[in-house]
Amino acid sequence: MSLGMKTRLVTCSQGADTAAACREAADLLRQGQPVVFPTETVYGIGASAADREAVERLQMVKGRPAGKPFTVHIADPADAEAYVEMMPRVTRRFIQKAWPGPLTLILDVSPVFDPERWRARAGDMPPPIPELVFHDGTVGLRCPAHDVARQVLREAAVPVVASSANGAGRPPPFDAQYALRELDGRVPMVLDGGPTRYTSGSTIVRVKSPLPRSRRMNFTPSSSPSAGLTPLMLRVSPVIVTSRPDASTPATSHWTRMSLSDSYTFTGG
Repeated sequence: MSLGMKTRLVTCSQGADTAAACREAADLLRQGQPVVFPTETVYGIGASAADREAVERLQMVKGRPAGKPFTVHIADPADAEAYVEMMPRVTRRFIQKAWPGPLTLILDVSPVFDPERWRARAGDMPPPIPELVFHDGTVGLRCPAHDVARQVLREAAVPVVASSANGAGRPPPFDAQYALRELDGRVPMVLDGGPTRYTSGSTIVRVKSPLPRSRRMNFTPSSSPSAGLTPLMLRVSPVIVTSRPDASTPATSHWTRMSLSDSYTFTGG
């Protein structure tokens, strides 16, 4: 499906060129247009969650059914405070140790959105349309570890929801050329930040008292699917430890470079 627009592929190399490309992408997001940008896991397509038509356009571009939630992408870990009123200690540990990084957190939120509280936390950023970001009393948050993504999100100055830059049911893109082939004519811009660092999506963890639960642990192609997925042990320091050295995930690689500290452990499945 083509929406009849011309899609520009813009290479983000260094310095002023990257800054200008990120500013242009941010402008498009504020104007209600979907934009494709790189993250460390997959290429994503984002839209302003302060604009209902923008999110509807994102759903149409993706071929995604209405009601299936998108994940909020934030530029800095501290931005999570605007979305979540009461943040448990375990959530703060995840954020402190794992963000920016390949981890999506599904967190409990207040049943009533408070615009005054949003303004106190987010300043001049327009508030999201609640039903576009909050679902069944939760919100999904992701702070990508990619300079281009974070610069776009920071300069956009609007709440942004995003998903992988592919049509529904299609494999996610790990380079800009694949994303362009998937969405050519449907988006105005694809930012090319080179191949993604990892080759699978972010790990999703549902944080709910008293223990967090893994929704999705992604394995790189070096894993052997036929051998089955090994249960993962995650310290809320946090560090994932697997019983097989080849069964790594983006979160595994990210967290194992960090120092360990004692906390409790859960088994993800």
